Amino acid sequence: MKKYFILFLISITISAFSADNSSDDWKEKSKKFALDSIAKDIAKSDFNHLKSMANSLKLKNLNNDAEYRTALYKYFGIVNPVNIESPKQGDKIILERAGELKMTKFTEDNEEILHLFGKVRLVLNGKDDKNQTVTRTIHADEIFIDLKNKELTGTGNVVFKDSELEFSGKHFFYNFEINRGVLFDGRTKLLQGGDSGLAGAFFKGEKILQTDTDDAVLSKGQLTTCDNENPHYSLTVSKMWINQKGEWGILNGAIYIGPIPFFYIPIYYHPKSLNINPSFGFRSREGWFLNTTYYILGKEEEVKKDSKDVFGVSQNRADPSTEKAYMRISKKSIDEKLDSFYNKYDFYKKYPKAKIYPNFQNLDLSLRVFGDAYTNLGFYTGSYFFLRMDDKYFPVKLSILSDFGFSRLIWKDTAGDVYIPYNPLHKNPSTFSTLGSSNTYSNLAANPLTVRTSQWLFVDGQIAPNLMSLKYTFQMEYVTDYDYFRDFYNRSRYFSYIDVMFDAIQYGIQSSSDGNADVFTAKVDEKVSGKSSTNTFLKLAFSPKSIPDIFGLKPISSISLNAESDVNMIKTSVKEFQKDVYTDDSTSYVDPKSYRFHLYSFTAPSANFSMRGELLNFKAIKEVPGKIDAKIKEDKKKKSMTKDDTLKGNLYKPIVEINSIDASGDPKEINYRDLLPFYSVKSKKKVDTKQIEIKNDYNSPAFEGKIVKMEKNKKTAVDNKTIKTRADYEKIYAPNMTPVKNVTGSTGLNIIDFNLTYNFSDNLVNKYMFDNDDVSDDHPEHDTVEEIFLNEFDPSKAVESLTLTNYLTFTLNGSLWLQAYSSSGKIWQMNPNFNVYYKKNWDDMTIYRAYLEKIYSNVSNVVTRNNNIQTNLDNKDKNNRNISELSIYYDDTIRNDLAFGSPMFEGTGINTYMKFRIFKHNEQRKYNFDLLNEKNVNNPIYMPVDSMYYDNMVSYEKIESLYTNFSLKLNVFPKGGAHTLNFSVGPKINWIIPSAILSEMKNLIWNDQSSDVSYDAEVLNEAKDYIYYKNGGENINNKINSFYERANFWEGPKYFRKMFEDISFNMNYSFVRNSISIVSLTNTLVFRLDNMGSFSKGDGDPNNPDPFTIYPNESFSISLFNSIISYSLGISFSKELDNTVAVPTDKQSFDEYKIMVMTQTHSFNFTLNGNLFAYKIDKNWLSLSLASTFKWNRNINWSTPNGFNDFYYDSQSINLKIFKDIFALTLNFKYFDFKDGGYGFELDSGSMQLGYNITEIPVFLTYFKLTINPSISYQFNVKHRQYYEGAYMREYNISYYSNNSLTFYLGLDLIIGEKTEFETKIHFHTKSVNKKMYRYYSDQGIVDFFTDLANSFNFGDINKRRSSNFNLQEIAVSVEHNLHDWTLIFQYVGKPEKPDNVNRFYWENTFTFAVNWKIDSENQLLKMFNKTKVDEKYEKGKWKNRNLSLEAEE
Repeated sequence: MKKYFILFLISITISAFSADNSSDDWKEKSKKFALDSIAKDIAKSDFNHLKSMANSLKLKNLNNDAEYRTALYKYFGIVNPVNIESPKQGDKIILERAGELKMTKFTEDNEEILHLFGKVRLVLNGKDDKNQTVTRTIHADEIFIDLKNKELTGTGNVVFKDSELEFSGKHFFYNFEINRGVLFDGRTKLLQGGDSGLAGAFFKGEKILQTDTDDAVLSKGQLTTCDNENPHYSLTVSKMWINQKGEWGILNGAIYIGPIPFFYIPIYYHPKSLNINPSFGFRSREGWFLNTTYYILGKEEEVKKDSKDVFGVSQNRADPSTEKAYMRISKKSIDEKLDSFYNKYDFYKKYPKAKIYPNFQNLDLSLRVFGDAYTNLGFYTGSYFFLRMDDKYFPVKLSILSDFGFSRLIWKDTAGDVYIPYNPLHKNPSTFSTLGSSNTYSNLAANPLTVRTSQWLFVDGQIAPNLMSLKYTFQMEYVTDYDYFRDFYNRSRYFSYIDVMFDAIQYGIQSSSDGNADVFTAKVDEKVSGKSSTNTFLKLAFSPKSIPDIFGLKPISSISLNAESDVNMIKTSVKEFQKDVYTDDSTSYVDPKSYRFHLYSFTAPSANFSMRGELLNFKAIKEVPGKIDAKIKEDKKKKSMTKDDTLKGNLYKPIVEINSIDASGDPKEINYRDLLPFYSVKSKKKVDTKQIEIKNDYNSPAFEGKIVKMEKNKKTAVDNKTIKTRADYEKIYAPNMTPVKNVTGSTGLNIIDFNLTYNFSDNLVNKYMFDNDDVSDDHPEHDTVEEIFLNEFDPSKAVESLTLTNYLTFTLNGSLWLQAYSSSGKIWQMNPNFNVYYKKNWDDMTIYRAYLEKIYSNVSNVVTRNNNIQTNLDNKDKNNRNISELSIYYDDTIRNDLAFGSPMFEGTGINTYMKFRIFKHNEQRKYNFDLLNEKNVNNPIYMPVDSMYYDNMVSYEKIESLYTNFSLKLNVFPKGGAHTLNFSVGPKINWIIPSAILSEMKNLIWNDQSSDVSYDAEVLNEAKDYIYYKNGGENINNKINSFYERANFWEGPKYFRKMFEDISFNMNYSFVRNSISIVSLTNTLVFRLDNMGSFSKGDGDPNNPDPFTIYPNESFSISLFNSIISYSLGISFSKELDNTVAVPTDKQSFDEYKIMVMTQTHSFNFTLNGNLFAYKIDKNWLSLSLASTFKWNRNINWSTPNGFNDFYYDSQSINLKIFKDIFALTLNFKYFDFKDGGYGFELDSGSMQLGYNITEIPVFLTYFKLTINPSISYQFNVKHRQYYEGAYMREYNISYYSNNSLTFYLGLDLIIGEKTEFETKIHFHTKSVNKKMYRYYSDQGIVDFFTDLANSFNFGDINKRRSSNFNLQEIAVSVEHNLHDWTLIFQYVGKPEKPDNVNRFYWENTFTFAVNWKIDSENQLLKMFNKTKVDEKYEKGKWKNRNLSLEAEE
C-alpha cells in the first residue's frame, strides 16, 4: 500500500507545484491568472452561455446579460470586470474571391446580411493593441457577413489564418469590430508561441474562442505537437487558456500515449517568467526534494532543461556567460541620468568641472538565491553574487558564493534500497527502552540538524592597466566537510511531471522489501564529487607597460615580479567520528564530521622575478650611427625651423608615411605615369645624370612608344606632347629626380647577422607544512578554521616543517649566421646556448625536531626515541642535499647549407649538435665524497679526493652529446615539371662513445680495482667514481683510448660501428601527365656498418671467415599507371651467432663468430579499379596480388640434406578477387622440414569465397526495397606428412582438424517506405557451418558430402539430422519500425552454445526490445515525452537490462 500512497501523494503534490515556479508570488499570479480568465469568459459570453454558467453555480434566473454578468462577478469576487463597452477599431474586409454573392435585408431589425458562397476568400486588415497592422485570411465554402453587427459566420472547409495561428474546421464565428472569434470542430496550429513555449503545437477541440486581446480559450480539446492526424501523444483538457503574455493554464489535463491515458494533471499554470526555477523529484539518498533557484539580478542561462541539469562545484561558481544572465549598467545610461540631474542646477552650468562621471564602460551584476528542502537530508539555502566592472583604471571581477546546509544523519535501509533519517535497527521496539532518548526512530531530537556551510570569494582585477601591468587575484575557499558538495550541490533547476512519476516508481522499487526490486531498473541518480582540498590564495603580478630601447637595442625587453601566498587544506579523517555513535557499526552510514578539512600547507609569500633582454643585435648596432646622425640633424632642424617650415613638415609628413605602406595586396592597377607631374619640381642643385637610377616601369621596353598624358591644369615648363619614348622621359625628368641609394649592397642581402639574448629567473618559496594525520583529540569536532576563530589552534603543535626553496636559472641564447646566394639559404649558422641552473633546499631543523619529538613522545625507550628522531633528521638533510645542485651547460647547433643557392642541391648540408656539461656540483655527492675520505683515512693506497670538484675530473664525460648529420641531395629536374628525379645520401656520425659501452668499460675497471677502496652501500657510487677517475682519470682514459685502438675500433668488436650509423642512398623518380601517375619509382640502399665485415662461413672454423663483404639492405618499388601495376622488392640482412661453434662470452660481438641471414621479399599487384572503364562499379573489376619470401641462412640444418641448405623458398601467398569480389581465392604456401625428405615447399592453407550482396533488385510496389546477400566460403588446411617445427616433430598439421570448414550464409534486408515517416527495416540472416570438411578428403568424399548435406535437411529423422556435420550456427531476425516520433526495435538471435560444465549444446535465444523517442525540441509539451526509453533484453534465461530510463540521449 505504501507505493500506492506515494503515487497518490505525488499526484496531489503536482497539483500544488508548477513545472517552472514555486513561491508565494507564483500563487498570487496563478490566482490572478485564473480570475482574469474567468472575467474574460464572463465578459465575452452571450446570454445563453451566461445563463448556463449561472445555473451550474445554482444562481437564480435573471432577465438579461448585464444582470447575469453582475451576479457572476460578485460570486467569483471579481472587483474590476473586463470592459467590453470600448471596442477597438474594426477590421477592413477585402473580398478576393467568391463564386456568388447575395444581399438580404431585414427591415424590422434594420439588418443587412451579405451571403457569399463558392470557395470564398476574404482578407481582413486591422490593428492590434500596439497599433500594428494585422492580416487575417479566411477561406470557406459559405460566409455570411452581418454588416450591422460587424459579424462573420462561415461554414464548410473553413481555413482561418493569421500570424499567430492557423485553423481548419467546419464552422467559425468572428466579430471583426472587436476581434473576437469562435472556431468550432476543427484543428488549430499555433504558429508563434511567444513566451508560452508552445510554438508548433496543434489544438483540436470542440470550440476555440479568440478574444479581442488575441487570447485563446480551448474547450474540451486536445493539445499536441505531433502533426499526425491521429497523434502519437497528446494532452487532453476540459479547458485551456493562452494569453499574449506567454502565460497558459489547463484544467483537467491527461497525458495520452496514443489512445492510452498515461498521467493525470488536475490543474497546471505556466507563467511567462517569475525568474524562479523549482525542481521537484526523488533521489535515493536525499529522499524527496524541492530545489528552487530565484534570479534577482539577471535571468537564467540558456541551458538544456532536462533531468540531467545537475549543478556541481564548477557550475555553481561559473561566471555568467550570456548577456541575459546578468544586468548590465552602461556608462552611457549613467551619463545620461547624471546629465539630466546636472542640467537642473545652475551651479553645474557655472562650474562644469564639478560634474563627476564614472570611469567604467559597463557594470555587470548578477544575483541569485536558492533554497532546497529534502525529506531525508534536511535543508539548504544560499546565494551567488557576481560583479564585473569594465573600468579604465581599476577593472575588477568579483564572485561570491555563500551557502548553508542543515542536515541530519542518514542510514541505508536494510529492508530496501533507499536511505532513511534514522537507524533502521532502532525501529525494533526492543530498542525503545534500552536506547531511550538516543533512539533515532522514536526521538527526532536524537538525530538533530547539523549546520554546515561553504564560503567562496573570488576577486580578479588590475590597477592602472593604462600605466602598468599590476594584476591581483584573491580566492577564499572554505567548506565544513568533504561530503558537503555531494549532499547539497547535486541540484537541478528543471523538472517535468514524467520525472516525478518515474521518481515515484523508483522510490516504490527501492523501498520494496519483497525481493523483486531487481526486476525493474529505474534511472540512476546523478552524483557530484567532492573536493579533496581547498585553497585560499593571493596572487600579485607586476610588469611595466613598456621599456624603452637604446637605438633599437632592448637590453631589457621584459621584466616581471610575481608573488603568491596560499593556504591549502586537505581532506582529513577524524577517527572519533568514524564509528556509529549509537554503538552500531553494521549499518551503512557516514557522519559528515568524519572527513573535515585541516591545514596542510601555508606558503608565506613565494616570489618569482624574471627578466629577459637583448645584449647584441647586428641590425640594431649597424643602424646606431645613422640613428645618431639623424637625431643630431633633427635637433638642428628643430632649432632653425620657422613656423612656415613646421607647417610644411606637417603637410608632407603623411606623404612620407605613404612610402612605407605595402601595397602588394591591393588588386587595383596604378598607372604610375599619371603621377609624374608630382615629381617635376626642379632641384636647386645640379645633379649628375650619370648617377641617376631610373627604376621599374620607366626602364622597361613596355614604356616605348607610349604617350604620357598629363593633366592640363598642372603647371610645367615642358610640353607633354613631346614625351613619346623613354629617352624623352629621361631627357626631361631625369635631371629633377633624386638619386636612389642602395644601402644593402649590390645583392640586397645581409652578409652577416648575429644576436645574443638572455633570460634570468629566480623563484623563492617559503612553505610551512602542517601535521594533519593526527587531529587534536581535544577538539575533534572542529576543523582548523573553527579552531582559529575559537582560539583553539596552537601553531607550535601543528607545524611540521618550514622549507625554503630557491630555484635560479640563467640562459644566454645566441645566433650567428653568414648568408649568401639567396635570402633563405644561410651558408653557415650556429645557435649557441649557455645555461646555468641552481637549486637550493633548506629546512628549519628546530621546527622539524619539535615535530618529531611530538610524534615519538609515546615511545618509552629513550634510546629508541632519539634514534628515530635522528634518523628522520638525517633523511631530511639528505633529501635537501640531493635537491641542492649547481650545474652549467653549453649546447650548440651548427648548420652548413652546402646548396649555395642552387635549387639542384637544395637540402644539401651538414648539421652538428653538441652539448657539454661545464660544471656540476651536488651537495649530497660532496657529502658522500667527504664520507669516503673519512672511511679511507687509514688506507695507504687511497688518495683523498677534492669533494668539491671530483665530479668534473674527466673532460671526456662532460660531453653529453656530439653528433653530425650529413645530407647530400641532387634534384635533377626543376620543380613543377612532369618529371621528378632526386638522389640523396645522408650518414650520421656519433663522435662520442655510446653510454652502454662506456658502462661496460667502467664495470671492468671496478671489477679489477674495487679492493683499492673501503666503502659501504651509502657511498658505493662515489667509490666507483673514485676508482674510475683516480690519478687524474688514468683508468677511464685508458679505457677510452682502447675504444679507438685498431684492435677494437676496426677489428675485434669493431667499435666504429657504434659511432657511424646507417648510410642510406635514396633515389626517387616520378612521371605525371594529365594528373595520371605514369610511373613512380623508389629505391633505397641502406649500408649498415654492422653488416660489413668478414663473417663466419657457418663451417665451425672462426679462423677462416668469408672475405670482407658489404651486405646492404634494399627497398625497391615501382608502380605504373596510377598503381594498376606495382612491384616491390625488399632485401634485409641480420646477424646470428654461428651455431656450429662454441662462442666465448667475450667474443660474441666478433664478426668471425656470426653469420649473415638474408630475407628477400617480392610483391606484385595488379588491380583494375571499378572506375577505370566507361561502366563504373563500386568495387574492383579484378585484383591479383602475389607475395614471395626467400631466405639465405647458413645456420639452418635440414633433417635430410638435399641441396637447399643455404638459399630456400620460404613462403608464397596468392590472392585473387574477381568482379566486385564475387569470387575470392587465397592460397598460402610455406616451406617444411620433412622427416623423410628434408626441405619441401607445399600448399599449406587457403580459402575460397563465392558471394554477392545483390542490391540491384528494383524497388517493387513503390515502397518495397529488397537486398539479398548469399555467400558460401570454404577454408582449408593441408594435413602434411611428418615434419619438424624447430626441435619438435609434428605428425600432422594440427589446424587440419580445426580449420577445415564450409560456411553457408544467407542475408535478406527488406526496407518498406524508405526515407518516409513510416520506414520499416526488416533483416534476416542464417548461417550454417560444417567444421569437419576433412572427413570428405577421400575417394568417397563427394558422396559423403552430399549425403551429409541431405541429412541436415531431414526433419523426419532426427538421428540422421544430428549425425550430419552441417550445423546451424546462427539465425537472426530484426525489425526497426519508424513510428513518426519514435522508433520500435525488435531483435532475435538464436545460436547453439555449450556451457563449460556440460558436454552438450543448448539453443540459446536472445530477444531485444527497444523504444526510442526521436523528439528534440524546446517545446514545453514535448519535454513531458522526451524522458522515456525502453530497452529490454532477454538472454540466457533472464532479462538482462530491463531499463526504463530518463536519459533521453541514451
